[in-house]
Amino acid sequence: MSTEDEIAKAINFGFIDNQTESLEIYQPTLVTNQHNNTVLEALEDELRTATSFTIAVAFVTCGGLIDLKTILADLNDHNVRGQLITSTYLNFNKPEVFEDLLNIPNLDVRLLDQDGFHTKAYYFEHDDFESFVVAVPEQQT
Repeated sequence: MSTEDEIAKAINFGFIDNQTESLEIYQPTLVTNQHNNTVLEALEDELRTATSFTIAVAFVTCGGLIDLKTILADLNDHNVRGQLITSTYLNFNKPEVFEDLLNIPNLDVRLLDQDGFHTKAYYFEHDDFESFVVAVPEQQT
């Protein structure tokens, strides 16, 4: 069966009929930030096997960067490069964070000066597939 057919079956499984047989690698996953199902864990898992990556986030916190620095250093050791696109959104990014980001040798950092850029998207290239994580804010009731 072709990759396209497998992806179609996985989309059907994830969004229409969970009785559809499909390969787990192609199935969409909901990350809830509860227990052992966090965005950070999902990002770390993707980064560990990525051949390249692009991260687009409105801002980077000191804590968020600390969480990823070890993995980014490991990726550098394996010649895996990535790109980070961030912004001036609400001036949340601090100068010391930019200094830290610019010292990560395998990370190309781009700064977007655009109102309303509140993106949280992560794209990963792997040897034989691509994946992405899109964070959607929790709805208040």
